[in-house]
Amino acid sequence: MLNALLLRIMYTATMELNHLKTFIAVAEEKNVTKAAERLYMTPPSVSAHIKALEDELGVSLFIRKPQGMEITEHGEILRIKAEKILNSAREMVNLSKKLQTSLTGSTHIGLSATSSFQRAAKLINNMQNEYPDIELTFLASYTYKIIQGLKNHSMDAGYIFGPVEDEALVGHPLATADLVIVAPAEWKARVAEAGWAEIAALPWVGSTVYCPFQVILEKLFKKRKLVMNHVVRADNEGNKCELVQAGIGMALLEKSEAEEAEANGKLYIWKTEPITSKVSWVYLKNRKDDPLLSALTNEVMKVWERR
Repeated sequence: MLNALLLRIMYTATMELNHLKTFIAVAEEKNVTKAAERLYMTPPSVSAHIKALEDELGVSLFIRKPQGMEITEHGEILRIKAEKILNSAREMVNLSKKLQTSLTGSTHIGLSATSSFQRAAKLINNMQNEYPDIELTFLASYTYKIIQGLKNHSMDAGYIFGPVEDEALVGHPLATADLVIVAPAEWKARVAEAGWAEIAALPWVGSTVYCPFQVILEKLFKKRKLVMNHVVRADNEGNKCELVQAGIGMALLEKSEAEEAEANGKLYIWKTEPITSKVSWVYLKNRKDDPLLSALTNEVMKVWERR
């Protein structure tokens, strides 16, 4: 029976690759709503994809439980096959690109800091010289959203802070970024001579999602047996910087961005020990053979003077 099902998933003409992508997302997230967020779909649309796939295959892929979606035994077997089918489809696209005399296409790149810090202008110049038919689109974002964007294919690659721990990603270390603790400009007299305990008690701008800067901060305070006084949370570094400048609280920011704001009298950098974070170029592991992505990665390595 299972062999027949596997043949159906490979050869049924009415099967849509998008249904397989939805199936895999639900299997990994174990939740329709989370899968919908990852795929930029609505939960009813995700449920419709799963039902259509189950009707087409004639098997139940999931058991619906209060705590989420539990994949069935047959569903797990078909999930493995679905991943192979999607990978084969990507390999066919990659092969077609290799057969072209020159690389063409478009890429969406996530920026987790300013374009100047992440050397976007130099990369653009290199790509225009070497691959003039590749269109680059840069998206202002942040580490958590870039990782999600790679997984839902709204981004092709990006720059992230912190360690690359997700097994689905390939990470190329580029540099070590300097970070600084900042306060509203009008707090300068208040914080200039303050110690860690006084700093912890002041209002802080935290993160709503995973943020490597937040992890670093919490470790610094935990080492001193202190807890930050979070008064508000924001979803990216740009919003944090704006809230600090507005006098809401303190935050940890990338140094060059903070220095520019301090030079303009918009915030104050609190002097403390050096704080750093890794910066990496990342993309999905299953796209490592994509010729367009390989060409882009090679140019990124040159821009950052990395092998």
